[in-house]
Amino acid sequence: MNNNYYYKFREIIYKEVKPRILVEKYISEIDNDSLIDYKFHCFHGKPKYVYVQKNKSKDLRKCFYDLDWNQVLPEQYISSFYEADFKKPDNFDEMVRIAEKLSEGFVFLRVDLYSIGNKVIFGELTFFSNGGLVRSSVERF
Repeated sequence: MNNNYYYKFREIIYKEVKPRILVEKYISEIDNDSLIDYKFHCFHGKPKYVYVQKNKSKDLRKCFYDLDWNQVLPEQYISSFYEADFKKPDNFDEMVRIAEKLSEGFVFLRVDLYSIGNKVIFGELTFFSNGGLVRSSVERF
C-alpha cells in the first residue's frame, strides 16, 4: 500500500492511483504450474500476434505466434522470446474475438487471457506492454 507503481517504469497512468486492495477469484492452476498466459498484442482493435508464456518452477517458457498459430518473432524482441512450442488452445478463436472486442477503439492494447477447462478467463489489459520499455511499431499496423 506504500508503493506508487508510477515510480517503477514511469507509467503516467499509475501516478495518481489511490492505493487499495482488490480481491479477485483465485485461479488454482497457478499452484500446479499449468497456467498459460495468452497476451494478445492488438493494434487498432485487431490482434496481430499473441505472446504465450508458461512459468514452470522457475523455468520460463515463452513464444510468439501469429493468429494462424505460426511461430513469429516481432522485430522489437530478441530471439529468447522464441523458446517453446505450445499447443494451440481449442478456444483460441473465441480468445481472438474477445481480444478484438476489448481492444476496439485503441491504437495499442495488450489483452491478457487464460484458457482454463476450455473456458476463457480475463487476465488484464495494458497500454504499456513490458512497462513501456519495448517499442512497438504501431504506426505500421
